[in-house]
Amino acid sequence: MMRILVLMSTYNGEKYITHQLKSILNQLPYQGRIIIRDDGSKDNTRNKIRAIKDTRIELIEGNNIGFALSYLELLALTPLNYDIYMLSDQDDIWLPDKIQRSVSALSPYLEIPALYCTRMELVDENLNYLGLSPLWPNLPSFSNALTENIVTGCTAAITRPLRTLAIIPDGREKIFFHDWWLYLVGSAFGKVIYDPIPTIQYRQHQNNVIGMKYGINRYLAIIKFISTTSWIKILENQNGIFKAKFSDNLPNKNLIHLNQIINDNGIIRRTRIALSLNRHRQFLLDEIMLRILLLFDHRKSPKKEIIIMQ
Repeated sequence: MMRILVLMSTYNGEKYITHQLKSILNQLPYQGRIIIRDDGSKDNTRNKIRAIKDTRIELIEGNNIGFALSYLELLALTPLNYDIYMLSDQDDIWLPDKIQRSVSALSPYLEIPALYCTRMELVDENLNYLGLSPLWPNLPSFSNALTENIVTGCTAAITRPLRTLAIIPDGREKIFFHDWWLYLVGSAFGKVIYDPIPTIQYRQHQNNVIGMKYGINRYLAIIKFISTTSWIKILENQNGIFKAKFSDNLPNKNLIHLNQIINDNGIIRRTRIALSLNRHRQFLLDEIMLRILLLFDHRKSPKKEIIIMQ
């Protein structure tokens, strides 16, 4: 029987946490487990979790360190005797076949670093349908992961080898997006599977730490973000950490892709990529926005709490 471990970080999530946990527990095998790291909630989140009284749930009470670092801490703390590790947000709803679809997709790849992720059904706070997350036209790849994240963490499931490989002993506080990091590592050394069938209802509400827009609103959100934040600095910091940790062990073709992105000084590198004939991102408009940013983004490094719309 496949052993499943669900990892969840919570922060002031009392409104939706019970509904979300029940949607997971209803399909979690009896030998499965949920480890929740509470990121310093100031509301009733922890009491809501304890009230469920299910032996499959373990609660860790932590200090507030931010969502990305909280998930990376969870990965480092988790035991190694599980086959599949699944990430979960505190306020979504898992559709009834989410675990089974994840198991079916990853079963052939349990011995390698592998990641499974899916499209999402976007809903409002009352679970009314709003739309779907973007349908990525191209397959996941390492060259794409160097400049774009197509993995939304709350849909992700990973194998034990990827969990082990993705742990960062030092410097993980510099990673802004745990799901992007998993995509980068998984695509470099193993297998990334994108499922166009939604497996969660992704609840959109005013207290989202990370939200997902669709259609023209997605681009308006991106424009708002890049008007105040150096997204390029986020990208370059992550790729720099990746190179320091993995460059000696990368397959040659991936090392070539990495050096195209990370070598040379900033201005030369950015200009070369901006004028390159190679495509990096999934959509043409996203590619154009990336190249404009590469040419004109010279702001200071962003603050840790700022997020990007995927």
